[in-house]
Amino acid sequence: NVASVSVPADRRSEHITTAARSFAELGRSAVASRMAASIIEEMNVYETLAECEKENRPAALVTVIGSNGSTPGDAGRKMVVFADRRIVGTVGGGPVEAAAIDAAVATISDGKVRRESYTLQEKDAALLRMKCGGSLEFFIEPVAVKERLIIFGGGHVGRALGIRAPDVGFQVLV
Repeated sequence: NVASVSVPADRRSEHITTAARSFAELGRSAVASRMAASIIEEMNVYETLAECEKENRPAALVTVIGSNGSTPGDAGRKMVVFADRRIVGTVGGGPVEAAAIDAAVATISDGKVRRESYTLQEKDAALLRMKCGGSLEFFIEPVAVKERLIIFGGGHVGRALGIRAPDVGFQVLV
């Protein structure tokens, strides 16, 4: 039996988090707990991205796009990075995550999309100090920050600018 429940958009993450915790409690298994933690973590990443857009706060999104062999992060994992190196989410942890954070901070600074690859093998251990045996690839993209357009005066020109400027990506202040 599966029940369908309609949940308002502003309460969805709360309901998903509650469902994930309940799932973990019912399962009492390592797999169930990991799945619940993954759901909660992913919701936190998406909520953070929405807040960044709403508050016009610069950040970068790091996504694992490739994972081969033994690695600390699976494809699809996501992490939001801020200029002060704070993070929400994880792409696996350890030195490889620190390298991804460095690249994300650079992306915030210059606005350029990056694709970074790291091998976690003995021959490359000096670089990252990780010998997992696999490789990871990250896609790092800036979270767009809208340019501000400050309009002085509310005449016919200012009004027209105020109406059209958001259509081309400006945050308008009158």
